[in-house]
Amino acid sequence: GFTVLLLIAGNETTTNLLGNLLSHVADNPQLWDELRADPRKIDAAVEETLRFDGPVHWVNRKATQDVVIQGQQVNAGDAIYAILGSANRDSDHYPDADSFRLDRPKGQDHHTFGHGIHFCIGAPLGRMEARHGLQGLLKRFSAVKHAPDNENERTHSNMLRGFHHLWLTFEPAD
Repeated sequence: GFTVLLLIAGNETTTNLLGNLLSHVADNPQLWDELRADPRKIDAAVEETLRFDGPVHWVNRKATQDVVIQGQQVNAGDAIYAILGSANRDSDHYPDADSFRLDRPKGQDHHTFGHGIHFCIGAPLGRMEARHGLQGLLKRFSAVKHAPDNENERTHSNMLRGFHHLWLTFEPAD
């Protein structure tokens, strides 16, 4: 059962990470040009996508002890929902939080993969798959755009953030 969980979780999240990244780049063509000109920024693009539009927007946990968080009493056994999408856009922590920036300091300083004993076991693999996938596309194509006459459709989920349909066109590199 655990192996099946890893297979499904790793596939869905990496697919959503790449889809969110490509959609954002298609919305902002100068980013594609910037990444082609300087492939050293690929890691920054992956990390910023994880922060800006991560593939999982919340996780649930159970409180193990009574605690007060920002004046709110949480009792042992209470269900807790960590809203990662909101935490990753916290303007008190991230300057210019609603902007996608490749120059963001501390690029891996986001909450997408969790923390401590709940840190995502597949984080290194997901990062590597996204990095290599983007590197291959950047070498092969000079531009990516949203396909005309097609409507992109987000996945119908309040937990996962990705696309059910993402229509893109790629222009071959010289």
